[in-house]
Amino acid sequence: MLDSRITDFASLVGLVLVLLTLFTGQRASTLRELTHSADAKRADGVQELILDVVLVIVTLLLFLAGLPIAIDAVGHLHPLAFSGPLRGAFVITWVLLPGLFLWQGVLAVKVARLLPKLP
Repeated sequence: MLDSRITDFASLVGLVLVLLTLFTGQRASTLRELTHSADAKRADGVQELILDVVLVIVTLLLFLAGLPIAIDAVGHLHPLAFSGPLRGAFVITWVLLPGLFLWQGVLAVKVARLLPKLP
């Protein structure tokens, strides 16, 4: 039962997690460009801040949606069991997700601090 919940949830959110990570990397690159650009406008910074905040919210909601499954997986974690690798991989993924939304949050804070400096 737990294995099917993990598999079903992972198939639903797998692509979303990849896209969230890629978009976050893109946002980091855009922040670097905004920081060093001579012609960056306040509207660019506001747009970047909105995108960063949306990424944080989506990632946090995704984390919270899968948290009950992750807690169950930790409770039934046994590396030598038949489903041990599946459960272990799921738990590792969920342990990494807070790092992703913290990274996104740091980007949002940096953009917010950059906004007053933009014309």
